[in-house]
Amino acid sequence: MRFRIDPNELGTARFRTALYRTADAPPGEWRFTLYAAGEGVSLSRVLPVLHSLGVEVVDERPYQLESTGDGSEWIYDFRLRVVSAVLRTRLDPELEADLDRPADSASEGIARRFTAAFEAMWFGSAEIDTLNELILCAGLHWRQVVVLRAYAKYLKQAGFSYGAAGITRVLLAHPEMSHGFVRLFEAYFDPDGSGESAHGIAEWLEAEIDAVVSLDTDRVLRAVLGVVTATLRTNYFRRDAEGEPPAHLSLKFDPQSIGVLPQPRPKYEIFVYSPRVEGVHLRFGAVARGGLRWSDRLEDFRTEILGL
Repeated sequence: MRFRIDPNELGTARFRTALYRTADAPPGEWRFTLYAAGEGVSLSRVLPVLHSLGVEVVDERPYQLESTGDGSEWIYDFRLRVVSAVLRTRLDPELEADLDRPADSASEGIARRFTAAFEAMWFGSAEIDTLNELILCAGLHWRQVVVLRAYAKYLKQAGFSYGAAGITRVLLAHPEMSHGFVRLFEAYFDPDGSGESAHGIAEWLEAEIDAVVSLDTDRVLRAVLGVVTATLRTNYFRRDAEGEPPAHLSLKFDPQSIGVLPQPRPKYEIFVYSPRVEGVHLRFGAVARGGLRWSDRLEDFRTEILGL
């Protein structure tokens, strides 16, 4: 049996993934290989991660490798089928082009984005939810999806009338708009950006929203655009000495520019998000004491901080 991951080249690796397509496979049918050393991997842990990326698992075959060490080594081979809705709404007509390239290709296509997203969810750097389908249909990296997820979480705690599930549903139904929100965010804050005009992107997004027929969709898209344009600062582009991004995302807002926020509106809000914690810091002046306060009321921590 041949895999895109060569057992003879694993060396000291403990975990590795690969996405590819066989020569005779029809469009939308891929193979995913997972190598794990030390212990076996349960299907109940793998399947939700793959499903969140917009693929169905058609079959799975585990292979235990001969090992000279004390632990076991396994290669799991999955046959995947991309969900038809994802294929139908994808922005990139050449989505599968890099799946036939060598595994060490420098391409930033779907093979690399898919495996990076899988590993981020596997190790807890990203949440497992359907918003990850934007990696396939909108051509986003998993960290770009985190930005949209954080905005959805912020709107939820701000009292927006549509929950995270409703916001996710609209973003998935409009992948071009989702990609546009990320483009706008990066145009505002990326220090190494392409020079794309944030004003031009915002005007395009406004025009696209004006063309929307559904009132619910209009409200959701305008709310997302509103929080993106009201963002003042972020730590998204920071890197540590090893070049790694922070484990959390922080977004500083101008609350006066966000129409969905309840009163009283502070001078600034800083929303902190990661898969492990969410919190909001409200500042009613340029200099303010305090910080994030712990609350065991998971659905209304904004009220807890305001003391209402």
